[in-house]
Amino acid sequence: MEIASFARRPTLAACIGLICLLAASAASAATIAKIVLTVPSKTLRVGHHETLKAVAKDSLGHTITGVKFTWSASRPTIAKVGSTGIVTALKAGTSTIKASAGGKSASVIITVPLPTSMTGVAAQGAALAGATITLKDKAGRTLTTTTDSNGNYSLDTTGLASPFLVRVQLDTTTFYSVSDATTASKVVNVTPLTDLIIRSWYSVQGKTVDAAFAAPTTNPAPSPTEVQIIGNVVVQVTALWLQQNGVDTTDFSFISTPFTASNTGTPDAGVDAVLAETAVDTGAGTVTITDGTTTQDSSVTYGDGSMTVDTSTSNGTDSSSSETGTVIATTTTMQDALTGITNELSAFAGTVNTKGSALKASDLTPYMDAGVLNEGLNKDQFADSTADDLRGLTISFQIQNIISLDTTNGLADVNFMLTGTEGDQSQTQSAEFFFKKQSNGTWLLYGDQLPAKINVDSEMRTNQGANATANGPDINVDIRPIKDAFTAISVNGGPFNNAALSTQGTDIQTFTPDPAFPGTTVEVDRDIFFYNTGVLANLVPAGTQITVTMTPAGGGADQVYTLNTNAFTTEAISITNLTGSTLADATVGTPLHVEWTLPKTFAVAEVKLSGNVFTDASEQCSADKPVLSNTATSGDITLPASCGSGTINGANLNVNVIGVNGEREIVIYEFQGP
Repeated sequence: MEIASFARRPTLAACIGLICLLAASAASAATIAKIVLTVPSKTLRVGHHETLKAVAKDSLGHTITGVKFTWSASRPTIAKVGSTGIVTALKAGTSTIKASAGGKSASVIITVPLPTSMTGVAAQGAALAGATITLKDKAGRTLTTTTDSNGNYSLDTTGLASPFLVRVQLDTTTFYSVSDATTASKVVNVTPLTDLIIRSWYSVQGKTVDAAFAAPTTNPAPSPTEVQIIGNVVVQVTALWLQQNGVDTTDFSFISTPFTASNTGTPDAGVDAVLAETAVDTGAGTVTITDGTTTQDSSVTYGDGSMTVDTSTSNGTDSSSSETGTVIATTTTMQDALTGITNELSAFAGTVNTKGSALKASDLTPYMDAGVLNEGLNKDQFADSTADDLRGLTISFQIQNIISLDTTNGLADVNFMLTGTEGDQSQTQSAEFFFKKQSNGTWLLYGDQLPAKINVDSEMRTNQGANATANGPDINVDIRPIKDAFTAISVNGGPFNNAALSTQGTDIQTFTPDPAFPGTTVEVDRDIFFYNTGVLANLVPAGTQITVTMTPAGGGADQVYTLNTNAFTTEAISITNLTGSTLADATVGTPLHVEWTLPKTFAVAEVKLSGNVFTDASEQCSADKPVLSNTATSGDITLPASCGSGTINGANLNVNVIGVNGEREIVIYEFQGP
């Protein structure tokens, strides 16, 4: 019995085991309700691998173990998959990866993007050869490479998220940079001046770029717009040297404009030459640039969410001084405001360009707040004036710097570079715009909220023609309120001691709101209040506060306004082709050709040619200004043949050259009647 019993146990046990195995297999196949795929990333760069994991679940969501999956790829030439779920990217495109078992499957689309690369040059007045380049994206992911003998480098940034922070290290030298575009394919140079740009972003926040580079997720890099704004300030500071070395500063960026660095010890032309002339001490906050003859010293300071650069330049004979800077939008609220403002001006430019020579004042009023007051003009007058100025031009705006940005009260003061093109001529000038936030979140033009056109200009003046005296640096005060609005105006501060302005007659401006009705014009008359210091023995520092006090004609309290003086220069320019000084020499009513010189001690941002005629009734009318480039040395202008009710008995021409940091040169050529 025991043997029989013993003999039966193996047979019985084997049958039971087989039955159980078959039953278990049937049960497993029958109970797979779904397959779940775990995918680390749906984007995979060419040549990279990723492991996908598949899990079988029953109807209750429990994991079923021991399941063998079959893997397949819809386009294996783009992304293939192995038997264990390892996916390999082969070329750009998409491929569907599928895991199957027990009649169920799950799939995911893997995208293999076109390879994107970031290139750049690391230089310090010479190429930084054999230096280590380290890149970190916004998530802290890191790439490294080494520069070649010319300081060039390239990194595959496919799948990484901008903005990027970039660091170059060579021996004891360390510089930083930051991307200024929204794509992963771009140029990011690394130099002492890119280092200044990104350090400024973090310095305003009381942080260091070293700490930010170590933890970029908690110390985000600036947006492309903020990089551009800070970069503009650095370009302004170095513009004289860039222009002298043949660099067009209109769209220039130290970060993203390609250039060649020397590996011979002798600087190449252009940007490389400027870097060779530049010494940046970020610890002391100084930038010194010299070519051995002319030297420029700048100090950089930070405070109240802004950066300021004070600059002085001298060549031993002539000198200039300036102050530039910007508010830096470090908060999301400020950045959203800036986006709204730039969008508004973009739409404004679109309207001007679409309407062209048919531009009407009413086309522009939707972009204006109801409370517009700009240089004494109300909303309708401001629209009339602006339409007259821009009609027939093709315009574009590029943000330059932020003077103030008050998100609490919804007010902003922003400088833009305005480029206007007429035919084959283009002119770029700095344009200050004031905005007010609306209840719907948009930002509309608001005007400077001043009751008059107020100009307090530090300038280097050259008088020619009928009056060729009193040449030299001075401060000119020219205030033009709407006629009969104020009875007296005085200035105080700097060289002024409650100096009373004298009245100089009436400025007559005529606008055409709608070109379809050229005979329907709007006239705005202004009183002219004037004061000039005469030649100054001592220059007034840029940023000196000047107070303007205006006494209303209707009574009530005086209106007081404070302005800061602009940059000063002692370099003179002149009109070179005119000799006569009688009214007949002005050829009123017909074109007059004018030629002039340009300065060499500061970079030019804008060149203007304007003119005025004067009558025996103390009236003044202005000529239309021609469109001129910032390198123009000649132009044609037609002075008005009539003005108001009086007889023309005098005229003048004005050549104004404005520097990128606010320097001002003026030549006044005067014509007198018999």
